[in-house]
Amino acid sequence: GMMEKILETMKSAGASTSVDLASFEMVRARRDAIRGVLDGRELVDILFCNEDEADAFVGPDGDKVEVLGPLAQIVVVSLGARGCMAIHEGKVTRAGAPDIRVVDTTGAGDFFTAGFLCSRLRGGSLEESCRVACLSGAAACLQLGTDISLEELKEFVSSGGGGEGGGGGD
Repeated sequence: GMMEKILETMKSAGASTSVDLASFEMVRARRDAIRGVLDGRELVDILFCNEDEADAFVGPDGDKVEVLGPLAQIVVVSLGARGCMAIHEGKVTRAGAPDIRVVDTTGAGDFFTAGFLCSRLRGGSLEESCRVACLSGAAACLQLGTDISLEELKEFVSSGGGGEGGGGGD
């Protein structure tokens, strides 16, 4: 299919690849097709999903590490207020989320993914990238919508989530 062709083209050009499962409804409806593209193919460097998407893919009795681990070099599962877990070579790395007052979760998953990728592409370790992802996702939750400036985001992440500043002025 098209996704497979895109991933193959990117890998043959030497690019790193990441895929976000995007929706538990899509995962539930297309699980076998997704597995066919990802499983054992080494087309995806980093696979992102949230807990609902992971559960839809794995099933009620499945083990996330066993089922998701083979789909990409690194699998990152966001767990909302509980942080995230990353699976790499059968080992699980966890990072916690900062304790914040959530205003709106719009964009949190996108901020999470962007934070992880930004950290990794700058040479961050898996642990550091998970930490930055959780902080970035949390920063998106501090105000209504996604109106946070890059400066505010950088400050929140570099402070370790200590400051609850945030954009979206009144």
